[in-house]
Amino acid sequence: MTKPIPAQDYLAARLEYDPDTGVLVWKARTPDMFSAGRRSAEWSCNNWNAKHAGKDAFTATSSIGYRIGLIDGVPYVASRVIWKLVYGHDPIEIDHINRVKVDNRLCNLRDVGRSINCRNRGLLRNNTSGVSGVYFERGSRLWVVEVAGVRYGRRKDKAEAIKLRGTIL
Repeated sequence: MTKPIPAQDYLAARLEYDPDTGVLVWKARTPDMFSAGRRSAEWSCNNWNAKHAGKDAFTATSSIGYRIGLIDGVPYVASRVIWKLVYGHDPIEIDHINRVKVDNRLCNLRDVGRSINCRNRGLLRNNTSGVSGVYFERGSRLWVVEVAGVRYGRRKDKAEAIKLRGTIL
């Protein structure tokens, strides 16, 4: 389960998003967004704005390749924050359509379930046919066409198996 993302208006007050480039930028903040501690809220605000306002946000990369950043000290994935900022609700799971994890352009993001997201991935390392859903079965010495756990057929010829796979949506 993923953690809830802050409210859309909260994000909109802090971040600016360009859907054509996928870049998030920190907005300038006001003193009421800071609490007084050792320093005044105004000092904290001025200090924060000098360091961050107008600069790219979520520039770090996670260990698995996604853009990440902190909001109030809590880490979030940029694509999930973008979805909430644009559409106002937490996404189920974000799929990067072109499979480039740092490409956060709005046209490249979609909110999908796990099964749909898993379909949009590259070939596995052990794939021998070069086509998703087609593999060689050693025991029968046939090429098998199987998609989402459903077997659609077996063929002696690899090209025929690939052709059959192409007819399945």
